[in-house]
Amino acid sequence: MLAHLDVGSWFIVSSLVILLAFWIGVIADALLRDLALGLILNTLLITGGGFAGLFALDWLFMHYYVHIRFASAYTWSAAGILGGTLALMFVCSLKRLVRQ
Repeated sequence: MLAHLDVGSWFIVSSLVILLAFWIGVIADALLRDLALGLILNTLLITGGGFAGLFALDWLFMHYYVHIRFASAYTWSAAGILGGTLALMFVCSLKRLVRQ
């Protein structure tokens, strides 16, 4: 399904994932303080998790034969941000468990 996106949709999805990853990293660094990993690592982790979320949604679409009309650029962007946020939450939870 990712192969069916045109250049404009890819640009929208990639830029939203990267820009929102930075802002979620800033907010997470401010809210979590000592539990966060720092601004740069938060942003990199969310970006990596975001693109992992894109490929996970692509796998789900291909595996369950979902029609292409359900795969808009905003669906992909939401999956990327959700994947990045889950990656950050997982690593921060793991850091919290290791500290205890």
